[in-house]
Amino acid sequence: MTTPFKKLGASFDGLAIRGARGLRTAAVLALAAALLLSLAGCGSANSAKKDTGNATTSSLTVQTAVWANQLVAGDNKTITVGSDTTFPPFESVDKDGKTVIGFDVDIMTAMADTMGLKVNYKTYDWDGIIPGLNAGNDFDMICSALTITPERAKVIYFSSPYFVDSYGMAVPSNSTLADWKQLKAGDTVGVQLGSSGADWCKKNLPAGIKYFENKDTSALFQAMQGGEVKCIIQDYSTTSNFCATPVRQAKMAQRISGVGVDSYLGMGFQKSDKGSAMRDDFNKALQTIVDNGTYAKIYAKYFSGTPDFIPGSMTFDEALAKSTPGN
Repeated sequence: MTTPFKKLGASFDGLAIRGARGLRTAAVLALAAALLLSLAGCGSANSAKKDTGNATTSSLTVQTAVWANQLVAGDNKTITVGSDTTFPPFESVDKDGKTVIGFDVDIMTAMADTMGLKVNYKTYDWDGIIPGLNAGNDFDMICSALTITPERAKVIYFSSPYFVDSYGMAVPSNSTLADWKQLKAGDTVGVQLGSSGADWCKKNLPAGIKYFENKDTSALFQAMQGGEVKCIIQDYSTTSNFCATPVRQAKMAQRISGVGVDSYLGMGFQKSDKGSAMRDDFNKALQTIVDNGTYAKIYAKYFSGTPDFIPGSMTFDEALAKSTPGN
């Protein structure tokens, strides 16, 4: 999402072994610890190289990874993905109130299939999702329209970018506002709490602008319908998706794009041997679903036309160079 971004100053405590393992005897724990340490040093069966940056992408089909025995689910087959599930079309909860659906969910499932693994999405507050990842107890990775930024890259590993987005400005359907540069002091703008879009607005909109911040995009549109905000600025893809629903009584007024505005989305992993190995394998899995046509089919399901950005055409380092602090 412009993709939204979390506050990175929270504590990364909570690295203790999960409770179920704490019931074992001291001897078994010692043996398990030694085994895990040796496996952590090995990384993935397909990516044993010690991390010194971001790995290159391969189109080879990935086999079941060594890190599968370190998954938080404890079943050696289910990848738990942390996500703010209020951000369609990337991720949202379906009408049954339980099933998580969206573009990110489908590409995660497709990539996991190449490794013989399953995916379980876990809803997590956006402003705590990066600290939650690094705590290591709740989920294994992030795939939630997470924008690659220098700040985040200091504390987590990113995959190669899998999607490029920009910002968009939504206004009430009867509004004449057509450009963010028309905003003036005293106007209230709706932004997603902790997002890169919110950071961009605070750095670029006129002085004196007020902000209505909420982690839930639905709440932002409700506030605009109620007259509390003049416009909403956040990821174009999500914002336009909301505007397409008549009940929102909103329209897209502007697409904001260009250098320092385009958002390169990547999957996020812990800065650890496990995270490094997962990143390398997911880069390979991403290339696999691009090469076999699966990525294009999933893209067409959620967005019109064919992808205007092809994963594998840009490295993580190139995406990082195009981003600016706070975007």
